[in-house]
Amino acid sequence: MTKSTAPCFASPLSDKLKNKLHDTKAWTSSHNAKQIQAHLICLTGNLLLPLRYSLEMHENIRNEAEIKRRQQRRTNAVTEVTKNGGKIPLPLLMLQDLTQTSVKFLRWVAALL
Repeated sequence: MTKSTAPCFASPLSDKLKNKLHDTKAWTSSHNAKQIQAHLICLTGNLLLPLRYSLEMHENIRNEAEIKRRQQRRTNAVTEVTKNGGKIPLPLLMLQDLTQTSVKFLRWVAALL
């Protein structure tokens, strides 16, 4: 059996999610166990995405505060770039999806369990 040397490209994201899930300690000190833990954290985050999208689409439940903050950041960025004579690419302006699962959502899911 060969040892997997493939890097986990989601490790910075999994670290943030791990902190949000209050999973700050490794299960054990072995490399394999730490890898399995990182994969399960990534899997947990990926399994929460369809739930979040379902709530947004079918129940019309959204994180309005985060949406407003994101719009304000985008407006400020556009103002700053245009003030300096630049232009933000259209695809970047069209992206509307949240890139991270909020702590509020994770706490809500944890309360249901």
